[in-house]
Amino acid sequence: MKALEQAKHVYLFGVGGSAIVCDDFIHKLMRIGKPSNYCPDIHLQKTFIPAMTQEDLAIFVSYCGKTKGIVTAAKWAKEMNIPSVAITQSAYNKLGKLVDHVLTVPSQDQALRIGAMSSRYSSLMLLIFFTMD
Repeated sequence: MKALEQAKHVYLFGVGGSAIVCDDFIHKLMRIGKPSNYCPDIHLQKTFIPAMTQEDLAIFVSYCGKTKGIVTAAKWAKEMNIPSVAITQSAYNKLGKLVDHVLTVPSQDQALRIGAMSSRYSSLMLLIFFTMD
């Protein structure tokens, strides 16, 4: 994806089950030499935004696309015209509507998402292809 290739710095946003996806992704970014930041605490993630520029890329991971802290961070990034990508189940959820690009994962998890296994594995596989492009 051109957005990742062109970004000077990548900032990852995700909590809960999505934090595992972000943690894996930051290791992949380090391996390809892409400067990046991630912290599992949403409060610290929000502190990234004021330091970001339009040459950076914000990647938001939220399966449901309505996690309050992630949606708030995406709104702030949008207000600053920071290029953004969401990894979520739908381009039409709150998060999907706020970002420039949406990478969707299948919506196969049950209402009671014990461990969110299928969405996590789908997101991890998507990231492999995202970094290979």
